[in-house]
Amino acid sequence: MELCITLDAWLHIKAAVDFDADSEVAFFGRALVVDETILLDDILIPPQEVGGAHAELDVARGDLDWLLTQIMARGDQPENWRVWGHSHAKMPTSPSAQDSATLRMLARTRQTWAVGLVVGATHEPTGWSAAPHPVGGADIVSFTLPVVRDEYHDPAIADAVARTMRA
Repeated sequence: MELCITLDAWLHIKAAVDFDADSEVAFFGRALVVDETILLDDILIPPQEVGGAHAELDVARGDLDWLLTQIMARGDQPENWRVWGHSHAKMPTSPSAQDSATLRMLARTRQTWAVGLVVGATHEPTGWSAAPHPVGGADIVSFTLPVVRDEYHDPAIADAVARTMRA
């Protein structure tokens, strides 16, 4: 199994990372399974205060409410939005303990698998997955999710992402 990111989704992720390369920024993604590949084909970037050294998924702040509102406005299905991602501005792209805990919480809350994606300031991605245990045991976490993506640059996408993040 691998994570394949479409060109459009990858351009949006890169633009979010480049918005403030010294801080961590967060995003959500739609993931569909096609054959033996997890296809990340769409990205939602929440308005956020960029800064600091972490980008946690904050349920109390309303991150999931915002995500569900956006998904419903698009006429999409919430179960397709299984990717939680963020940048690591000044550290390796391997997931931190907090990253793994956040992804496990997301998988547990939704009772399905979820994918985490960390992208470095120079756009190197690391993907991993989590799934709730089917009978209530320890969650299953895998750090072996190769990431495939296209490279390209579109200034219009960077401008659109910047406007969204400032909203």
